[in-house]
Amino acid sequence: MIQRQNPIMLSVQEDVRKLKVLARLSLRHATPRKIRNFLTAEAEMLLRRSRLAGLPYFIKVEPTNNCNLRCPLCPQVTGHCQVRGASAPVFGTLPFELYTKLIDDLRDVLFSVLLYGQGEPFLSGDIFRMIRYARERNIGTMISTNLNISRDGFAEEVVQSGLDFIEVSLDGADQTAYETFRVGGDFALVRDNLARIIAARRRLGLRAPLVEWKFIVMRHNEHQIDDARRMAREIGVDYLTFTPVANIDPSRKDLIERWVSTIPRYRRYDVGAGLDLRAERARKTCSWLYRSASVNCDGSISPCCYYPNFPQARFGDLREETFRAVWNNTRFMSARAICNRRLLAQVGEQAGICYLCRRSERA
Repeated sequence: MIQRQNPIMLSVQEDVRKLKVLARLSLRHATPRKIRNFLTAEAEMLLRRSRLAGLPYFIKVEPTNNCNLRCPLCPQVTGHCQVRGASAPVFGTLPFELYTKLIDDLRDVLFSVLLYGQGEPFLSGDIFRMIRYARERNIGTMISTNLNISRDGFAEEVVQSGLDFIEVSLDGADQTAYETFRVGGDFALVRDNLARIIAARRRLGLRAPLVEWKFIVMRHNEHQIDDARRMAREIGVDYLTFTPVANIDPSRKDLIERWVSTIPRYRRYDVGAGLDLRAERARKTCSWLYRSASVNCDGSISPCCYYPNFPQARFGDLREETFRAVWNNTRFMSARAICNRRLLAQVGEQAGICYLCRRSERA
């Protein structure tokens, strides 16, 4: 059994951090077929090919878009998480048979499945079945959660499910700071759930799931960073990550002044220029189009998880076809084509949400 006396502090960008986690999962679930597919996908990304021989080597699946909190910057709250042009939010849960259809289609190439999206994954009644189904097929699993779950035996369920990695959003070191952003959340419940999961893992003599405490640094909680470090050591989490707040329109100075930290390393916005600095530094080639995709809770397939509910983000539907049939359809190939900016105007709206994303990036 692995025990760490001090959590590892990570300060890399969110996407790079996630790739490191996925790399660790890959080592546990690698096969020669998966490694060949990984190398093919990476080579095709370097070559900027539109039609691919490779398939995603990890996939993001939204078990449900229901949530038990009302975080003020979440698309669920701001109104940007409406389903396919609906006039009001529509909530649902991914049918288990669509999930098994996806996993069975990609089981020979997937290293891992990320079981979270716009909602709280532990609100899905099938979540532990989903973890076990992937695990039985040698596919790693990862969950991001607010951990506001109160029921007997929950910690043991998490540990015994076979989950590889759990990321817990806990933005503060007391209830006052925490509930400022995690509206409706219970700080003590989350802290105790973290401790129970660590204790259950040790008691059962298991190495997984690895546990990460993710602390979004904002103006109202930035003074609690040292308190969080101390608490993380006491609980015994494997990782403690401090990351800047996101999901803010960079032109909204009122929101930036309210939420964005005053500490430079946790600021991703240039207020004067109205820029999201991370977006400005984004690579010209979008790795999502080669490495992964996002399956939404209604069965629709999107190229990434950033704009899942825009009509232009619907690239396919598991209710009508297999994932492999969607992967090289017109939408996906057009989206990859405009990684070459000279083709942006020529391909245009055939690339769906990727065209809108690239066009705004160019502007």
